[in-house]
Amino acid sequence: MAKIEGVGREVCEATEFVAIVTRGEDGPHVVGNWGGYLRALGIGEIVTAGEVVAQVRAKFPWARGALVVRVEEVQTQL
Repeated sequence: MAKIEGVGREVCEATEFVAIVTRGEDGPHVVGNWGGYLRALGIGEIVTAGEVVAQVRAKFPWARGALVVRVEEVQTQL
């Protein structure tokens, strides 16, 4: 799994929105665009129990689960 570092991390921290797109015959694929400057490729999974969900529910009590994206590649689009 890739880590988001350097310019990629700076863009993630400074951007207020993300678009998520799924596609593929062999399972879910996720692409996140952070403000049009960063593209992260990965695999997404909706989880309904565990530590991540507990953290989400602490902030959003109405949440039934969380979308977890495992980033495999990060590309800048500057």
